[in-house]
Amino acid sequence: MLKYACKSLLQNKLKSILTMFGIVVGIASVMFIMSLGDFLNQVITKAYPCLYGNINNQIWIYVTNNGGNVECIPQKNIDSFVEQHEKEIDTYLRSSNYTYSGKFVIDNQKYSKTEVVGVSQGYDDYCNLIMVQGRFINEEDCRKRRSSIVISDIAAKNCFGNESPIGKNIELKSNTGEYIQYVVVGVYKYVSSVNHQAHNINAREIQMGAFTSYTYHDMLKGQDNYKMGLQYFVIIPDKNMSISQLNSFVNEAYQYYYKMYGKNYTITSQLILSNYDDVSKISTLITLIFLVISSIALLVGGIGVMNTLFISVTERTREIGIRKALGAKNSYIFLQFISESIILCTVAGVIGIIGGCILDKVYMRYLPAIIRYVPNDFWMIKPFILSEDILMRPTLIGTIVSVGFIILTGIIFGMVPALKAAKMSPVDALRDE
Repeated sequence: MLKYACKSLLQNKLKSILTMFGIVVGIASVMFIMSLGDFLNQVITKAYPCLYGNINNQIWIYVTNNGGNVECIPQKNIDSFVEQHEKEIDTYLRSSNYTYSGKFVIDNQKYSKTEVVGVSQGYDDYCNLIMVQGRFINEEDCRKRRSSIVISDIAAKNCFGNESPIGKNIELKSNTGEYIQYVVVGVYKYVSSVNHQAHNINAREIQMGAFTSYTYHDMLKGQDNYKMGLQYFVIIPDKNMSISQLNSFVNEAYQYYYKMYGKNYTITSQLILSNYDDVSKISTLITLIFLVISSIALLVGGIGVMNTLFISVTERTREIGIRKALGAKNSYIFLQFISESIILCTVAGVIGIIGGCILDKVYMRYLPAIIRYVPNDFWMIKPFILSEDILMRPTLIGTIVSVGFIILTGIIFGMVPALKAAKMSPVDALRDE
């Protein structure tokens, strides 16, 4: 039966190839999307602890007006709340309302791309920074609005070579044309598993973060924190607090600022408990959405298979009549046409799986070129996307799903034409010209 089905398909090679095209595209898309989803999960798993810190429990507080615009919370009101809850709060983090992107420039040959963020004491622990020289930003830097800055070890080498940068002045030429002076007080180790030489990436062109006091950046914009305030701040509660105590504390924060601003404002005091699971679920959901979209190609390909088999049944009506007259059972005729459908889909599916694997390789080959077009707002995640130990490869689940799609497509879309052929009357079939 299988031999006869294969012979029938080979008699119409061009029609079979064109029919398989939709299945090939669909299966290749499914394989690629499943691999991409796995790749994104690997990036999230590696990047999340570095981007969101090693602290699980965080409480973000911000205020918006009726128009949805974020209101600045006066620094004195933040300090007052922190003092009232000194026992419950381990530390609290503040950052500037302004960041500067550009280059640290010593001369035409010595420069390093960067984005300078204004922060408070404690961000080194929050971001898992490893200090290799000097110190991080402290409260005195913030209180006195110092121009202290902490740069990466690569930026230090780009600008100062083998000399120690501690205590030296460094100038930022921002993308908006401003020139800003800083004094280096610390150097942190830039952690990346990317082999920049292998990817032909110039170390001076890697945009790495730098940290200064949040008050200094606000001062450059003519802002007074005690008058203008901060758009939000992050509280790190005591590690020994239970979930119920944390929820109670979040409610206290809400009530405190609600009394201050009133019903014309929306107060948000959000507790973040190990958000990784939620982020991972979102990544999985996005993968599933793209999987459904890519399955549309399979649907179109399946309809093509069904259409081809209908034509085949029509063209072979007399043949079916003769075989039935010679004693062929309905089940035999049904199995022959369903076999043709499954064989067609299987061959197309195998080609599609191979095509999906090739797409994975092509994507990884040109990823460094693609990543250049990622907006600078995502500079912190770029190293993880280019990580040497994060690979985009075919997954077991992707292969199983693809094989499942192949079998279902062959059976479902071959069912109706096969039933039509099986139920055909031998007398009517033999009359066909």
